[in-house]
Order: sequence, then C-alpha cells, then structure tokens
Amino acid sequence: VMRTNINIDKKFDTSTAIKYLKGGMMLNSIVSGEELLFRYTNNKVFISGENKNIIISEYEFLSLYKDCLFYISEENVEEEAVDIKKDEEYYSWRQ
Repeated sequence: VMRTNINIDKKFDTSTAIKYLKGGMMLNSIVSGEELLFRYTNNKVFISGENKNIIISEYEFLSLYKDCLFYISEENVEEEAVDIKKDEEYYSWRQ
C-alpha cells in the first residue's frame, strides 16, 4: 500500500534509523522510486516492498542504505491506535 502523506520534516539517516528499528519502530524510505518498509527482528533487518521481501544483517543495512533517508512508518501509529481501542473494549467488557 503506497502512502502519499509523508511527513518530510522527520527524516533521518541510517545510524539514527537503526536505533529506531532496534527500539521496535517500523520505518519507511523511498528507494529508487519505491516505498519500502523496514522492521528489525532477531538481529536482522526485514525489508518489505511491493514486489519484494528481503532479510539482511545490520551491517548490510548500514552499508546498502547509507545514502537513504528514513521516516517513521504510519504502521506504528495505526498499530498503536488499534491497541488502544482493544484495551477500551476489553476494560468496558470487564466492568
């Protein structure tokens, strides 16, 4: 799913990106005109695009994407919103 409402004020480089990834955030970057989603799990960087899924090491990520700019994915915001709604439903049901 392509996103068009990108917050261009919050872009950062790979060294900052890897810190966010290790902190559990999902990030996006536009690479060769394609929007990619980056996640970090089990000491690997998972990269998802429209026609690809790639798993690389942290070193490969820092090397291959050194010239890219990253931004926090809207997936983080959507996921957090869903959790809040589930919590409200759960607690209202328990009362």
